[in-house]
Amino acid sequence: MDEVTRCNAKGNDWSCTRDETSGKLVKGLCNTHYQQQRKAGSLKPIHVPRTTCALDFCTYPHFARGYCKSHYAHSLQGKELLPLQKRKAVRRTLIQEGLSFCTSCNTKKPLEHFPITSYGLPSSWCKGCQTLRRRLNKFHITVTFYKSLEELQEGRCAICRSPSAEDQGWNIDHDHECCPGIGSCGKCIRGLLCSMCNSRGIAWYERLPKELQKFHRINIYLADPPANRIYGQNLKEA
Repeated sequence: MDEVTRCNAKGNDWSCTRDETSGKLVKGLCNTHYQQQRKAGSLKPIHVPRTTCALDFCTYPHFARGYCKSHYAHSLQGKELLPLQKRKAVRRTLIQEGLSFCTSCNTKKPLEHFPITSYGLPSSWCKGCQTLRRRLNKFHITVTFYKSLEELQEGRCAICRSPSAEDQGWNIDHDHECCPGIGSCGKCIRGLLCSMCNSRGIAWYERLPKELQKFHRINIYLADPPANRIYGQNLKEA
């Protein structure tokens, strides 16, 4: 059997593993190293794309920046990079304990807080997060935007500063001159309000003649809505 000729490219601590079965050799070099020598005059190792996660204990496929999809997400969230638990086993244990885990609010909750899928298993999102998602879709904003706005307002109504929302969540106030009716384009959100300030406060106040709009706190809110700061942050990050 004829011996296979290998590429002659090598360095101090590396040598090319390609041979003539990978493609025709030119002047004793594989095509990649031949092009390197022709253009730069020097030879470098050929970069081989990573196939698995860079963490020694993880064998999942590479996704981005050296990590698998889960560890990449954990790195962006600033979490400690630990071995991944077997999700099905963990989920089964939780269900046996009468619990499930919501991947939206990252919280363990009793099973009655989760819709049941056609497979007879609890949904990955709890009922509260699913309701919130449906509401946010009407306003064309994300859960991240909503949570950022809630954090900016310190969990209080943007006008009266009441400390807690009702069970159904905050009322999402938007500029009705931009988008009349329920829902918005996602670019005219102003803030999160309690039901009193939203239905009986700002809605009534904006219908008053300008000369009668004398409430300082509401005027401050209308002049510089909290959501403007979130929109500004998103523009800077973009």
